[in-house]
Amino acid sequence: VTTDVRTGAVRALVGGPGFDEWRFNIATQGEGRQAGSSFKTFVLAAALESGIVPTDTISGSAPCFIPNPGGTEDPAQIDNYGESRGGGGNLVAQTQRSSNCAFARLGQVVGLDRVIEVARRMGMTGRMEAVPSLPIGSMEVHPIEMAAAYASLGNDGIHNDPYYIDRIEDAEGNVVYEHHPDGTRAVSRQTARLATQVLEANVTGGTGTRARVSTQPTAGKTGTAQQSHDAWFVGYTPQYATAVWMGVPGSQVPMYNVGGINVTGGSYPARIFGQYMNAVLEGTERADFPEPAGTRRGRELRPPYEERP
Repeated sequence: VTTDVRTGAVRALVGGPGFDEWRFNIATQGEGRQAGSSFKTFVLAAALESGIVPTDTISGSAPCFIPNPGGTEDPAQIDNYGESRGGGGNLVAQTQRSSNCAFARLGQVVGLDRVIEVARRMGMTGRMEAVPSLPIGSMEVHPIEMAAAYASLGNDGIHNDPYYIDRIEDAEGNVVYEHHPDGTRAVSRQTARLATQVLEANVTGGTGTRARVSTQPTAGKTGTAQQSHDAWFVGYTPQYATAVWMGVPGSQVPMYNVGGINVTGGSYPARIFGQYMNAVLEGTERADFPEPAGTRRGRELRPPYEERP
């Protein structure tokens, strides 16, 4: 799905292999697919909205043990991708690594209810529960909403609902309907610009390097669900936001040894995004993301609990 960053207009949508083969639109219908780490962008936005800055540091060491709601159950164990031991780093570095434990802890620092609230303001309508796995994308989402949500960051924090029809004219050329964008503020301008700065660094030097657009600055985030049955790249340039999902329609099939690799969001989805957006934006004059205002010096962030297995 591709939407216009400024208006929400849907400019491209592929919802399956073709209506003759699959009479169901995966991009807009059904229960959605697991977001994986592409959901970390909402945790990042909520953190920045609460006054945290990109140079703040947080531990990404793994495994991590996050208290369950109510505090009566055993803590949830979360591991980094590939069982990486992880380590410390600021939010830029932890986003570039896509550290599960860093973002699970960041969700606890910010508050999962705040993460859900920000995700709602950015246009996410699906079921979200304040559980330890929320920050690493255990819930199901739709590509149409992911594209529009990320577009909010590229639009200085203003969210526009996606729409399909610009104008309707009658047989005589009279305009009987015309869409007028009516955006709402999802996050502050500073939050949007800081988030864009972090996500742009992820494309230039993190998990999203294969999504680079040669003529435009690009910001975005990869996502890989458990057992690689869903893989994402969601990103944006100053002109368009695009969500790429890869998986098996109608079922959850691990995408192991596909073309000789285990599929992650940084593999085929990022490459699809990069090749597609390079073609879309060929010949388009370069635009730049607006710069954020200055921020305070970074500090160490600690979750409000003692972590125990």
